[in-house]
Amino acid sequence: MATVAVAPGTTTLAIGATAPLTATLRDAAGNALTGRIVTWSSAASTIATVSASGVVTAVASGGPVTITATSEGRSGSAQVTVSQIPVAVVELTPATGTINIAATVALTVTPRAAGGAALTGRTVVWSSTNLAVATVNQTGVVTGVSAGSATIRATVEGIIGSAAITVNAPVTPVALALSIHHSCALMSDETARCWGSNTFGQLGDGTTTNRTVPTPVAGGHRFKQISAGISSTCGIDSNNVLRCWGSGESGQLGNGSIADALLPTPTASPPEVMVRVSASISTLFTCALSVTGKVYCWGNDPTAEINGSQSVLTPTLLPVPAPAVVNLDVGGFYGCGRTALGAAWCWGLNDFSMLGDGKITRNPIPAEILGGHVFSSFMSGTRHSCGVKVNGQAWCWGGNWLGQLGDNTTIARTVAVQVSGVADFSAVAVGAQSSCGLRANGTAWCWGGGNSGVLGDGTTVARNTPGAVSGGRAYSSIDMGDSHVCAIATDGIYCWGVNDRGQVGDGTTTNSLVPRKVL
Repeated sequence: MATVAVAPGTTTLAIGATAPLTATLRDAAGNALTGRIVTWSSAASTIATVSASGVVTAVASGGPVTITATSEGRSGSAQVTVSQIPVAVVELTPATGTINIAATVALTVTPRAAGGAALTGRTVVWSSTNLAVATVNQTGVVTGVSAGSATIRATVEGIIGSAAITVNAPVTPVALALSIHHSCALMSDETARCWGSNTFGQLGDGTTTNRTVPTPVAGGHRFKQISAGISSTCGIDSNNVLRCWGSGESGQLGNGSIADALLPTPTASPPEVMVRVSASISTLFTCALSVTGKVYCWGNDPTAEINGSQSVLTPTLLPVPAPAVVNLDVGGFYGCGRTALGAAWCWGLNDFSMLGDGKITRNPIPAEILGGHVFSSFMSGTRHSCGVKVNGQAWCWGGNWLGQLGDNTTIARTVAVQVSGVADFSAVAVGAQSSCGLRANGTAWCWGGGNSGVLGDGTTVARNTPGAVSGGRAYSSIDMGDSHVCAIATDGIYCWGVNDRGQVGDGTTTNSLVPRKVL
């Protein structure tokens, strides 16, 4: 044995590829020798290995690696270089995505060879085409910054893959509408969601199935304002069409029929554009306020004083003289409106002095409540009303058998009295026998009857002055049904009180003595 020659002398392989090497043995005269034992070895088996028969396998990029063939003390070698398979395509998953502001989504990158095989161990550089809309870190996690669109790119060895990301402003609740057994929320995208009792279709989802969590109102409508009645719901859509759904037994849907409607149904066209609708939470009638300040009503009115009839099936002008009002809220067989100067005018049934005119006799003619009060907002309940003045004082009038006027008594008041103990209210909500308000710092305070936990203080005890609702959260809006309350916080809606039909929206039908987050 004189020499060992290995062929080919140099080889380049892609990772995972194989190639045979040949060892030729010769004597001193150059004659080829056969039948001799040859052993093979690799100088770097982490890059390239070699089998006993001389087959080289590329393991990882690198080299050149010396592959040696040895026989009878003589050796020869070849050089093997291992290269990476070129990246042909960079694939991102998901290729499109939608997130809200401040939300995140993780993208997965897969480099692929020309044949489609997935490649590993490659360096990825991430980038966003619009950092004002979405950012991405170097692990592929995208964060929404503001509403808009951005393209997220992953670059691998000069090859770019991309994903289209849309960032939306989160859909949040902006207003509430509560009744006895169901609740609704108007969302920032002008859609409506309702929950609770659905016996007559008042949730508007096309069924009569009760819902213990918010369910979108069907039909794709966008609403400017909504109001929940005793067994129906009404809203003014983005095209100024007045729509109602739920029970129609007394004509309270305003469409000329007494049939129920499981989906939002237009009322008969009123002669004017309506800017606010208000459905009674305790009786089967609804009223709406026109752009000129007139009041139109429909449905059942046993007192014949709200809409002038036992039953009216379409929006009808209130048949009594009244000043132009800019706000409207109806209670139990009575209604109140607020003028542009802040004066409250009420009319209708007055058995508990809820008209605030110093009397207990019903009055079909709207009259200003006594005291010369100027309100920035007000709300009417079943048998009492409350208003908030610009200076933060809350004043209430009407029934007071459980302290719902908040004046530290249980005496009915024929004129408005100031709520005791708190003088920095920004809003007020009124139910059947209790009241709640939001203070300047956003905390909720309630007073009156405490049945089913409606005061939110962890008890069912009545109180005739305001007490803090448990939790100390700051709320931006509050509304009250018959015996439950909901309020909007920065992280969603919280409700408390009676929950026998799921109107608290927490997925249960258990009454809540303290605020629970709506699911």
